Amino acid sequence: MDRRFVYYLEGQGYIKPLKIRKRRISRRDYTGEDLEILKQVWRHYQRGYSVQAAWDLISRGRQVLAYATFEAPPRSWQNLLEAVKGCPEVVEASVVHGASSVDFVVKMAAFTDEDIYGSLLPIFVKAGIPTVPVVMKAGQVYTKGSQVTGKERGMLAYILMKVPGKDVQDAMEQLKEFEEVVEASTIYGESDVVVKVRTPDQESLDRLVMDKLHGLHMVESTRTFIVVGRLHWSRPG
Repeated sequence: MDRRFVYYLEGQGYIKPLKIRKRRISRRDYTGEDLEILKQVWRHYQRGYSVQAAWDLISRGRQVLAYATFEAPPRSWQNLLEAVKGCPEVVEASVVHGASSVDFVVKMAAFTDEDIYGSLLPIFVKAGIPTVPVVMKAGQVYTKGSQVTGKERGMLAYILMKVPGKDVQDAMEQLKEFEEVVEASTIYGESDVVVKVRTPDQESLDRLVMDKLHGLHMVESTRTFIVVGRLHWSRPG
């Protein structure tokens, strides 16, 4: 990043470092917020946005939440996981099994739809993966107060639920009552709700899916993606 770029952002008032006077020169003390703004504005500037447009996006906060699923050769899983961890837009990434045509489930938060694809596609190109991710934008999100980390024992899984549009809100409310549900999001696309769950074992997961979820009158179908424990990562905080 060019020093003049940093000084320009400061001159525009986008960042406000504390100036500490020295005998001959002034030293700037940048806050963590300043550094985050610098990184994000520079990132979007490199993608072709003007500085003003980049600032407008960032100042209104992350507004696009999405889940991306895609296939990848097993030999590339570990390297791909490490690569997506380096994307600021990636919140969580998991290698999954239990369903065909999907090897990865990646949760992302970004400023625009273009950021979702723009952060993943260079990784795909570098890894030589010919497919493109299936992106499902999220709407309403329910998250339990205490987050579950990949280090906790038990089985972690994502479940895609097909629900009629008129019943989605009712489904979300009922999902809140299930202790196994860590997070639930309404999504736009082939399915209607994506649910992240934690269960002690396979039998408990089976009961959750077959008895509780399919016990809801509005649920038409489900697809379960079981997370490979050692190939799961979530961003701290």
